[in-house]
Amino acid sequence: MKIEKAWTVKFKDVPVGKCFEYYGKLYIRSFYADDNTKYATSLSCGDIIHPNPEDDVTIYDNAKVVLI
Repeated sequence: MKIEKAWTVKFKDVPVGKCFEYYGKLYIRSFYADDNTKYATSLSCGDIIHPNPEDDVTIYDNAKVVLI
């Protein structure tokens, strides 16, 4: 049996500004403007990570931030 998630993509294919899940945590795709290096910023604590471009992530196309 093969189980696939239609919303799973490679990290390299996540557009800048999109929200995604990586190892159970939520991130937003970002980049360094001066050298165009791709990275991700944690939405819970602000940590910056540099995932492998071939890693699978779960993308959330309709994510929104609600400040309370």
